[in-house]
Amino acid sequence: METPTEKRFRIFQAQKRTFLLADLVSQGNAAAECFADNQGTERVVGYIGDDEDLGPQGLIALDQQYWLMIGNCEWTADNEDDLIALERELFDWMIGEEMIDRPEGYQDLHA
Repeated sequence: METPTEKRFRIFQAQKRTFLLADLVSQGNAAAECFADNQGTERVVGYIGDDEDLGPQGLIALDQQYWLMIGNCEWTADNEDDLIALERELFDWMIGEEMIDRPEGYQDLHA
């Protein structure tokens, strides 16, 4: 049976969209502005938190490979299967930053 955390992660994955980073920056998206300062990519995969009006709050670069940076930590993935590990890191970080409500019985998915 699917736990509340697994269900919310599945929804998190289903809501992802590909964006041009410049478009998000021009819209004033704070996550994109920060990301643009640290990464020279054109396309990003955007992940929505609980407040959809804020747009994507978590971003993973989409270039030759997937690239995620949170603080001083970086992760890369070469394919869709490995992307799941990056999504788990981002999901857990967004919960910790209160961008996503903590599901009942929450446990880190990457632990």
